[in-house]
Amino acid sequence: MGQEGIVLNIIDYLDGNLTEEITIDSIAGKFHFNRFYLMKMFKKVTGITILEYVNHKKIIGSLSDVVNTDDKILKIALNHGFNSQEYYSEMFTKVLGISPSEFRKQAPIDPGDLKVGDDDMTRLEQIQSEIKLLEELRLALLAQPALSQKNNQEQTFIPVRQNRPMVVK
Repeated sequence: MGQEGIVLNIIDYLDGNLTEEITIDSIAGKFHFNRFYLMKMFKKVTGITILEYVNHKKIIGSLSDVVNTDDKILKIALNHGFNSQEYYSEMFTKVLGISPSEFRKQAPIDPGDLKVGDDDMTRLEQIQSEIKLLEELRLALLAQPALSQKNNQEQTFIPVRQNRPMVVK
């Protein structure tokens, strides 16, 4: 099995355990790899880190709840595997350039209408399509007059702190 196959197995594991506490060491142990090799291989194949992948999946999963429910942001954060509202809001803002509360008020589309990829795409292409879709959504949000005035400084896509321990819950 090549690196892509291994990474797809890791992604399947991550997708099935998004609400569980997962560490790089636990993933490395499960798949019998050195943690540094595992992180390097995952980034080489997907273009993003494991933490970025997990946070993207959680954010994507939460979009519909943010827009279509009146649930408090804390409840949404906890339901989608984040340990706190603060961290959820921080990751949401880094991914989309807007807080969950602002997104709720100004979402240009219903997240339930988002279709990612098609049946002919490989799993890795679908993941890359999800990442691209989030970037397009972030850009659409920033293009709105109220937000572009508020966010007049250029933002980069997904700056994740590397010194934060990789504990995903």
